[in-house]
Amino acid sequence: MTIAPENMRVNAGIIIASLPDVAIPLQRQADVVSSLLLAQLSARFKFPLASQYAERENAYESVLTDLSWTTLHQSYNEQQGAQTLDVVNVLMNESARLFEFRIGVAFSNMASNLQLSAPTDKARKVWREHVVRRVQPVKDSTPDCSAIEESVVCIKLALIDSDWLLHTLMLRFSTRAVLTEDFLNQSVLIAPDTSVDVQGDTYSLNESVYRHLRDTINDKLTHKRTNLVMPWSVSPSTALPVE
Repeated sequence: MTIAPENMRVNAGIIIASLPDVAIPLQRQADVVSSLLLAQLSARFKFPLASQYAERENAYESVLTDLSWTTLHQSYNEQQGAQTLDVVNVLMNESARLFEFRIGVAFSNMASNLQLSAPTDKARKVWREHVVRRVQPVKDSTPDCSAIEESVVCIKLALIDSDWLLHTLMLRFSTRAVLTEDFLNQSVLIAPDTSVDVQGDTYSLNESVYRHLRDTINDKLTHKRTNLVMPWSVSPSTALPVE
């Protein structure tokens, strides 16, 4: 099961793709794109600070519920005392632990191909802006009282499945390291006294309810979708659903 980079899309801070072994109608893909985008933007507006990641995630889940998405399954893994982290390796390993085989393989393939791909400059910029948030600098206890720069990184992948199912894989960690432009290939030093959190979710959409909300949602997102939803990498065959 291969998910090519040209079939992945940036949706603000989420990278999204359809499972290659199922036929997903364009309208269904568009409804998923709109739902995830609205949930992210609403949560970010309410809780913009990097330190508010828990509140932001709860707000994100609340919006999805309001849009008639139901959580069918949720798995969580917290790693305490981690010192360094390889983003792609964690995503690949945890996807096998948190999901059934078919979905785990797809997420693993997606993460691997992300690491090997070359995103467009715009896609990388938009994605990173929504994934990496800087924490207010704190004073170190060193003699020169230098400020410590810390970032909270929240990476989320999403797979559109048949029967109105959606699977998401989230990795969150804090670091004081300087993140390279392509930090998916970087071994990252984790901030002291913090954890590495990984979460897998499976949702189902009540389409009969959502269709009555569709026009209102699309009106809210018309211009935002243009700026925040785009192919991860360029290919002549890449096409985005609009509505």
